[in-house]
Amino acid sequence: MSGIVKRFVSILLWLFLFGFPMALAHFVYSSQTSVPENIITIDEVDYQESNSNTPPGDNNWTKLTLPDDWRTTHPVDSNAWYQFNLVLNVPPNRLWAIYLPVIKMNTAVYLNNELLGDGGRFEKPIARNWNHPQYFAIPNGMLVPGENIINIRLAATSPGSGYLEKIYLAPDEVLRPAYDFRYFIEVTVAEIITASLVIMGLFMGALWLLRRKDSIYGWYSIVLFIWAIHNMNIFVINIPVSTHIWDWLWYISMVWFVIIVTIFVHRFTGTHRPVLEKILCISGAIGAVIMLLLPEYWFYKLGYSVWDTIAVLLGVYPIYLVINAYRKKRDLGTYLLLLSGLLVLIFGTHDWLMFNEVLNLESGLMLHFAAPFPLLVFSWILLTRFVQALNESEMLNIDLEQRVEEKRMELETNYQRLQELEKKSVLVNERERIMRDMHDGMGGHLVSTLSMIEASEAKREDIIQSLRAALDDLRIMIDSLDPVEDDLTTVLAMYRSRIQPQLEQSNIKVNWNITDIPKIPDLGPEKVLQVLRILQEAISNVIKHAGASQITIQTEEVTTSEGNSGVFVKISDDGKGMKTSNGNGRGLNNMRRRAEQIGAKLDIQSQSSGTIVSLRLSLSENK
Repeated sequence: MSGIVKRFVSILLWLFLFGFPMALAHFVYSSQTSVPENIITIDEVDYQESNSNTPPGDNNWTKLTLPDDWRTTHPVDSNAWYQFNLVLNVPPNRLWAIYLPVIKMNTAVYLNNELLGDGGRFEKPIARNWNHPQYFAIPNGMLVPGENIINIRLAATSPGSGYLEKIYLAPDEVLRPAYDFRYFIEVTVAEIITASLVIMGLFMGALWLLRRKDSIYGWYSIVLFIWAIHNMNIFVINIPVSTHIWDWLWYISMVWFVIIVTIFVHRFTGTHRPVLEKILCISGAIGAVIMLLLPEYWFYKLGYSVWDTIAVLLGVYPIYLVINAYRKKRDLGTYLLLLSGLLVLIFGTHDWLMFNEVLNLESGLMLHFAAPFPLLVFSWILLTRFVQALNESEMLNIDLEQRVEEKRMELETNYQRLQELEKKSVLVNERERIMRDMHDGMGGHLVSTLSMIEASEAKREDIIQSLRAALDDLRIMIDSLDPVEDDLTTVLAMYRSRIQPQLEQSNIKVNWNITDIPKIPDLGPEKVLQVLRILQEAISNVIKHAGASQITIQTEEVTTSEGNSGVFVKISDDGKGMKTSNGNGRGLNNMRRRAEQIGAKLDIQSQSSGTIVSLRLSLSENK
């Protein structure tokens, strides 16, 4: 059932497409449209070729029947006069008018040798009223009883291009609606359509500037601007250039319109034919130059018969491309574009037939009426693409959010696993460090003590001293595990509480000069332990070997000449000193090794007046 409905709609569209041009032409351009009866129709007049600016004499008049097309009746004339008599028994007592629905190119109307009005200038370039109906009011009292002579001057832009349709006379209230309606259709609608083309062209041009890769918008913008330029000949009366240049723009805009439409359709259908596009552009440029250089006679003769014929024939090619594109895609957008393209071709063919004397000029131009259809179709296609792109963007955003959430969950899971692994690694490393420290420190003392006991020759004091050393090492290890938050002052305070009694038992006076010092980066358990063992080794050397009576422990913040800041911990005594500060004793080597492990610098200065052990800790990370 859906297939039958689709075919029925398609048939209706095709009937509309092919029947609409003629129906519209018949409705719009009929001189009788909206004009009731009781009007005077003049179709028999006298004719005289004359360049006079005022009505000529009574000689050399020739009778003829309107409409009068100079292309067949007066091929060499460019300025002429028409005359007819209006006999009235009783003159009208209200406003009358003369209505000329179709003229070409400019006219002036005289009643009893008095000027009623004109369409503009008669000097070159003359006023272009070929698409403007002419309307001249007859004031009350100008029409007299008996014979009234009406003269109409008609001027053409080129020999043989004049045209005069039937003439209508009636009261103003009778003729005015017909004139207003025809003026609205021929002029106002053309102006509205042209303004729409320019506005849409600017919009498409702006889209192309924002999205240079979508050249289809740029080409469509050029199509609209060329069409707007072509339409200006419909409603512009006083042209700013010569008639030859103006008509030249009219002709070449038609061919270049088809050329740019072809390039646009190539982009729309995805057809890649750059050689053909270059040939079309070069041929169009050469043809434009040739048309510009042609003499006036050949210019107008070839303009309608050859140039416009080329434009119509070229217009078949883009229609063919759209038909093939629709056969492949079968989408609504391409189908509507095909219909609108056919409508443009049909309306353009209608105008071509009119200019080539197959149709009467009374039928009027039709091509500009086709403009709204492709405008609406491409606007709909553009809107559809925008909505489709918006929907795709929303779907991509939803998909992206889902993927981001999945990745976030995955990262969170991996982070938790990494944290667990880091915790396990930290525990393993800390366990290994504690075991190593116990082995090197307290374990060594216990093994030594056990050996002395097993030897059965150790003195009680040696065993007690060895066990005390093991106990002190255990205490140092315990102190290193307390959180100190990078605070060396706290570490020294804890150490003081443990070492103070031992120093007092050794009759050594202790001077503690501990000042507030900055926090030391990365002062973790391992670094604290090594600092405490260095202090322990230094103080143990003082107790055992220095024979000192006092010892001083102090801190100091300093900055080196290189700009590196640090903290010094100094242990100085007043003992007898060492023979050399660079000895290879086990204790001194252990102190240097421990300082290197934590990135500190150890300096030992010994004199006969005592020894100074300085430990420098950097305040910068990784130094």
